Amino acid sequence: LFQLGVLRARAGDPEGARAAFETVLDHFPLTEAADRAAERLRSSSPSP
Repeated sequence: LFQLGVLRARAGDPEGARAAFETVLDHFPLTEAADRAAERLRSSSPSP
């Protein structure tokens, strides 16, 4: 799934990439550093 997010980001699909990354984040435990990075990703994304 993480690779899917990377591929979608490269294909110009930021919403699809973010959804794929968030799916990964929801299903796998994270280290504290990765959790902070994920929160920055979410907070930097434009709200719908």
